[in-house]
Amino acid sequence: MCPCQQVRQSHIRAEIFETLHRMITHIFDKQEFHLDHNLNSHFEAILSFKKRAVFESSKLFQEIKHQIYHITNGVEWKITQKNTKIPDKIRIAAWNVERGKNLEGMIDLFQNNAILSKADVLLLSETDIGMGRSGNRNVPYELASALEMNYCFANSYLVISKGDVGEQDHNIENSLSMHGISVLSKFEIIGCRIVPLYRVKDAFYSSEKRLGQRKGLICQIKIGGQIYDFAVTHLDFRASPKQRSIQMNSLLRVLSTSQAKAQFIGGDMNSSTYNFKNKFSLVLDILYKYFVNGFNKTVEDYMKPEVFTEKPLFDTFRKYKFNFDNYNDKSTGTLYYDLNKIAANVKSRQYLPEFFLEWLKRKLEPWDGCVPLRVDWFAGNSFQVIKEKMGYFDAPQVIEKPLWKGKQISDHNPIIVDLML
Repeated sequence: MCPCQQVRQSHIRAEIFETLHRMITHIFDKQEFHLDHNLNSHFEAILSFKKRAVFESSKLFQEIKHQIYHITNGVEWKITQKNTKIPDKIRIAAWNVERGKNLEGMIDLFQNNAILSKADVLLLSETDIGMGRSGNRNVPYELASALEMNYCFANSYLVISKGDVGEQDHNIENSLSMHGISVLSKFEIIGCRIVPLYRVKDAFYSSEKRLGQRKGLICQIKIGGQIYDFAVTHLDFRASPKQRSIQMNSLLRVLSTSQAKAQFIGGDMNSSTYNFKNKFSLVLDILYKYFVNGFNKTVEDYMKPEVFTEKPLFDTFRKYKFNFDNYNDKSTGTLYYDLNKIAANVKSRQYLPEFFLEWLKRKLEPWDGCVPLRVDWFAGNSFQVIKEKMGYFDAPQVIEKPLWKGKQISDHNPIIVDLML
């Protein structure tokens, strides 16, 4: 190993150690707690800083840094449902709900869909609290209230801007400006652990300027007198497969120390098969795939990222003895790269020149410009998966493009798995 590689590996190990050191544990000693702050009045000033180092050495940062830390690492919850049933089977759903921008559609689906209405635990990524793009709603609280479930929300970011590319064409000011991950449960949540993930990119320099970093949320849920761990996370899209594996390692390493009866994880792993570290890395990756694998094989691999392109991530699951093969319906995509949609075109132009996009459109004509990917996954340790129909329980499933009033509720599909306890 060359000296530069040794330095890089040393840096990664140090960052992982720091991440574990900063893990935050909460024991829920009261029924309800909500995050609040008055930082929005400083957003215009924060936006004026072009470099994080200059911001952090400013008088403004010294005045508000403790409040920033409290919010960017904050947790809120409501634990009022006491389910005393002792089930022998439960249903888990995971879904990237795209900020919760279509909250009414989500509520309707979870209340009335024959499959999702039976879910006992929900693992949700991309949940907003007080973001203009999602109507300044408290997405996890309102969803949990409608479904009569408990919830825990872990904040990842204080969002200084209106939103990501394609989300800034509205005039609604943010109220609380928080974005994170959530666990909802019909059973009692007795506590949680928050695991900051290895920082791939500093969101301070993003087009969606933010303070904070991605997290893993582990909730201890009491079911029939036993404690189980249920975790949700959202790995980085703008990263390499290796970097995503490092992020997952942070979370699984903490889960491996748990004394719970069994551990389970679900979420958006962003296993796109591409290296999105930067434009140069992406172009090299595309050229390699095209000239070595060919276009058709590259598209086929989107549905089986665990085999080769995203193998570092799935090797990390194997390292900690977390099974993923039996927990997922691998026959259906969980996200679609659809060049017929404006959002996909806008985001693609961040990385690819116009002539390349035109070429890509022509190459994707046999798929009508739309190809499926498997980016959302479950993995578990010490749980038994139900593999065939048992009453309303069944083998792992994906709900394909659920709609509400003719509009797709989220850009991702929800995934479902039924477990024996």
